Amino acid sequence: MKKKFIIITISVLLTFIISFFIYVNDYYKAIDISDYITSNEKVKINKTNDGYYFDGEGKNNLIIMYPGAKVDYLSYAPLLYKLAMNGIDCFIVKMPFNIAFFGINKGNDIIKKYNYEHYYVVGHSLGGVVLTSFINNNQNIDGIIYLASYPNKKVNIKMISIYGDNDKILNMDSYNNNKKYWSNDSKEIIIKGGNHSSFASYGLQKGDGKYLLDNNEQIDITVKEIINFIDDKG
Repeated sequence: MKKKFIIITISVLLTFIISFFIYVNDYYKAIDISDYITSNEKVKINKTNDGYYFDGEGKNNLIIMYPGAKVDYLSYAPLLYKLAMNGIDCFIVKMPFNIAFFGINKGNDIIKKYNYEHYYVVGHSLGGVVLTSFINNNQNIDGIIYLASYPNKKVNIKMISIYGDNDKILNMDSYNNNKKYWSNDSKEIIIKGGNHSSFASYGLQKGDGKYLLDNNEQIDITVKEIINFIDDKG
């Protein structure tokens, strides 16, 4: 009886492990990003064990980004490259198994390595939800940017929420219900024609609304709003 129990337990564990690895290896891969991970005279791009560092001409602000679940972190290179070109240095964090939940506190490693006056965090989809836990345990963060995401706990620093009105992935019921957790210093931007996938470059996510904006258009709008948020221009 004991031997049978051990065999069943091992079988269940093996099934779980195999299923898990099949699940995490089925993710959205970055496309058309080679130009955005190549250094030029304005932005120096460095690959590290933690992710990619976009070092532009800015000296005061660093954005740390958590990617969406099962999305190649390099998919966000166009967004971060354009921010760096506009004077805001950025770091995209490489998450274990492409799921931010497994690397909630990885932002601390970045803060320890790079010395800036101000730190901001950006999270797409699940990456934003995960970041809520991170910022609540970190006094160094000046603001949080949610992309097609929302907090699941009270936010006590300034925040901005940006999403597209053709996003079919974001659960709007949960989004609206969780507005009770929003900071007193918050702002909402709804991108007309924007969807869930176009904050990055990985193609159209299954179940998402179709493209009504060019991918670069949504990213450019997002860059502008993030810059305004950091510069307190409204």
